[in-house]
Amino acid sequence: MDSGVFCVGGGGYRADLPEGICNVSGNLTAMFENTTLLTKAKNGTESSLVATLTSGSYSLEIEIAELQYSAVSAQIEGPQGILVRLPFNAYFDDDAGDSIVTATLVNEITTYA
Repeated sequence: MDSGVFCVGGGGYRADLPEGICNVSGNLTAMFENTTLLTKAKNGTESSLVATLTSGSYSLEIEIAELQYSAVSAQIEGPQGILVRLPFNAYFDDDAGDSIVTATLVNEITTYA
């Protein structure tokens, strides 16, 4: 997002996040239970990811509907088990939500308008 976009009369604070081009990437670290994630990475299989942060009755859900993992190998780092760290890149192709990432906030405010 463009870090130079501020509204006139906004007191130096960002008042809006204009829609535009967005790059979403990251790393998933998980306990290695089976080869499912590694196979998805090796084959370039489309996947999705949902993370939910919860505090009481409030929550923030971040959904990445289309992503691909990059192929890496699992590492044994100690007696805690085998961890797999998979870098990923998200994209928008044909997701029904028409978005690369969707955030859903649940709180006491019923509407933002």
